[in-house]
Amino acid sequence: AKFGDGKGTVILLGSSAGAPQAGAAIDACDAVIGLACVGYTFGRFASIAFGRHFKHVLGSSKPRLFIMGDQDEFTSVAQLEQKVAYGGRSGPCESIIVPRCGHFQLESPAYDQHVAQYIMEWIKKGNFLN
Repeated sequence: AKFGDGKGTVILLGSSAGAPQAGAAIDACDAVIGLACVGYTFGRFASIAFGRHFKHVLGSSKPRLFIMGDQDEFTSVAQLEQKVAYGGRSGPCESIIVPRCGHFQLESPAYDQHVAQYIMEWIKKGNFLN
């Protein structure tokens, strides 16, 4: 299915601690066709609070995009790459690493336009399943 073809039109967006919450809902509704996450908290410390949500986001067959700064204070680039590779076994799973950017910087208004552009480019590429 392609975005806007009437088979599903919702792409969830979650940021920081909201990303695991959005990820937990990815397969809860047929209208949801994908998930974009900004600063997903996959790190060891964050897994104490959000680890129970990881299985939902990593096990979904729906396309997922993870945008993270290379200086994220909660998740290392290596941790994200490992999770994206694991998630890719069940369906399209991609990451974008923003250079010289920390977790809270990526969430700041200074990066809003960049994050929106990354997500729009990902949507335009397609790869959406139902």
